[in-house]
Order: sequence, then structure tokens, then C-alpha cells
Amino acid sequence: MDIKTLASVAPLCVVAVGAIFSYATLSAESNGNAEDIRDNKTVIQRHTEQIAELDKNVTVVQAKVDSVQEDVSEMKADTKVILQLITNQQRRPTN
Repeated sequence: MDIKTLASVAPLCVVAVGAIFSYATLSAESNGNAEDIRDNKTVIQRHTEQIAELDKNVTVVQAKVDSVQEDVSEMKADTKVILQLITNQQRRPTN
């Protein structure tokens, strides 16, 4: 083979080697991405379960808060009545 033939084949070889290298790189990246996607799905599933558990806890805490609010309202009303009775008792003249 002479130099002219080699010179005309060299760009073709460079393109072929580049294509092979690019394919290998993209294939490796694709496999890595697929693995990352599987890992992310696992993490997302775990987080979804944790969020569901937290939602349950929030519901329980909200129910307790509502109950405490009702109790406080009742105690305020009772305290108001007691204070009114005491005030009325003090206003009455003692015989």
C-alpha cells in the first residue's frame, strides 16, 4: 500500500474507531443510568412509605389537638361560670 491509499483510509479508520469508542461510552453510561434509575425507584418507594407513615402520625396528632382544644374550650367555659358565681357571691350583702 502506498501513502495515498493509507491517507485516504486513515480518516475512515479514525471515524470507525471514534464510533466504536462512542458506542462503548454511551453503552456504559446507559447501563450506569439504568442502575441509578433502579436505585432511585427504590429510594422513592421508601420515601413514599415514610410519607404515608408520617401522614398517619399527623392525622393522629391532629385528632389529639382537636380533643385538647375541645377540653380547653370546656374548661374556659367552666372557669367563666365559676368566676361569675364567685363575683356574684361577693356582690351579695352578707346578713
